[in-house]
Amino acid sequence: MLLPRFGGLIVLGSFAYGVAIYGRMAYITAVEGFNSWAWMLVFLAPMTLLAVPAAIIVLKNRNHRLGRRLTTPVLVVTVLTGLLAIGNSPPVGSFIGHYKAAQLSRGLQVPPFESSQGLSTLDYADKLAADFKLQGSLIAIGSAAAFFVLVRRGAIFVRRPKPAPTTETSP
Repeated sequence: MLLPRFGGLIVLGSFAYGVAIYGRMAYITAVEGFNSWAWMLVFLAPMTLLAVPAAIIVLKNRNHRLGRRLTTPVLVVTVLTGLLAIGNSPPVGSFIGHYKAAQLSRGLQVPPFESSQGLSTLDYADKLAADFKLQGSLIAIGSAAAFFVLVRRGAIFVRRPKPAPTTETSP
């Protein structure tokens, strides 16, 4: 039962990273007066509300069959959410645009290395937003795939108790 638990830990770890990144982006966006962070939260909620409880179920090992059954919906919803995010679907596109505008209005500074390569402040803001979007999507998809494989594969290695030998008595 170790492999499924690794899968649960991977999902929880990647979602913790996602919450940290999204939280920072949402804070910057909200402080500058944009409300697209709320729509982004609504967009991410189904994936989160499905994946996190599934990972906890697998980690607690209370009902491994339920955790195993949830791997497919977790994978499908996460892949769809990630692909929609990469494709700039409406809540993602407006949130990323507002995040860039908020960064620029807060006085985003281009680091020396990027500045020496000729990146302007606007180009650097575009690069940051695109990096966050792509990294978040790929990490979510990768962790859901790892969860699927580890929980499904780990269920094969589960040892079932041998039935107790029966002694037949003749009348």
